[in-house]
Amino acid sequence: MTLYDMFFPPRCPYCGELTAGVKEACPGCADLLEVEPHFQTLPNGTQCISAFEYDGAYRTAVLNFKYHGCRQYYKPFSLTLSRLIEENLGDRSFDVYTSVPASLDITEDRFDQVKLLAGSTAKLMGAPYRPLLTQTRKKQFQHSLSAEERLKNVQGLYRAAGGDRVKGKDILLFDDVVTTGATLSACAQQLIQGGAGSVFCIALLW
Repeated sequence: MTLYDMFFPPRCPYCGELTAGVKEACPGCADLLEVEPHFQTLPNGTQCISAFEYDGAYRTAVLNFKYHGCRQYYKPFSLTLSRLIEENLGDRSFDVYTSVPASLDITEDRFDQVKLLAGSTAKLMGAPYRPLLTQTRKKQFQHSLSAEERLKNVQGLYRAAGGDRVKGKDILLFDDVVTTGATLSACAQQLIQGGAGSVFCIALLW
């Protein structure tokens, strides 16, 4: 057992029970893993796939992961995301995985949960992960805004890496939750303007 496992033992994200090793869910919550992939077109025209609706046990699990100290949930969530990719994007290949950058006002007791998800999923898929986006200023929290306000809030907020890190690359862009798609759309647009060959987006919840 590693030191990490002592502090963050494997648990089912949906009921919190300890599990024997890392699993998507415990046997009692296995019915929650019947993924019906949700495809949507983001405001800038980029396509996005996500696994579960932001409701019920899924919503609670992600909130616990992001805000309530359940950092170890990134491992089962990554298993779900890798399965989503294998079952639905098997005809596509990606040069690099990347993620929506963390907020500039992230506190010391928080962590970059999207980077953790993307990096772990990349490792499972045998793909490289690279941070290709930065946030240029602080933003107002999106959950309190209307769809139109969310789009305005992210205008000019992100910047893509330059040079060969983006140019010509087929990129899989991660976020944890997609609602209006304003954030993913803004990030994807920056990658496209930076010369990306293509951008496809993925999120755990929609």
